[in-house]
Amino acid sequence: MPGLVTAPPLGSEVLTGFPMYLAVDEGAFEGLSGSVSAGQFTVTAWVVPVSSRFVPGDGSEPRVCEGRGSVWSAGAAVGVGCTHTFTHTPVHLNGEGEVFEVSARVVYEAWYTVEGPVLAGEFELGSFEGPEVVVEVPVIERRAVRTTAGS
Repeated sequence: MPGLVTAPPLGSEVLTGFPMYLAVDEGAFEGLSGSVSAGQFTVTAWVVPVSSRFVPGDGSEPRVCEGRGSVWSAGAAVGVGCTHTFTHTPVHLNGEGEVFEVSARVVYEAWYTVEGPVLAGEFELGSFEGPEVVVEVPVIERRAVRTTAGS
């Protein structure tokens, strides 16, 4: 199951209007392969992660990002990469609540090869989504009021 990596970090409040960076942890983004042989035949299969799918939980469309997503680093351009910006708090959108449930899945591609006297070749199995992780993200709104003119 993937771990979700965000900035601001999980457990922190996210402000409306500011991007939240989304990624899955490195350990969840590793491929697998295996082989088995019987007589003159060898079958080798691969499952390789290709993208990550994030559902922000606020009713907006899922976000599919290349690779594992975007991990924020100091000095990086704001909002570039795999991000989501909440425009409303849960209370404003749903009439109640303090958190949105954000989910993540890794998307994999799979294929296998057959070596042997017959039926040899490479065969695609297509893409599929791995297990889902769901976390609660508190989203808040802050407003500023200007009290003097011209400043």
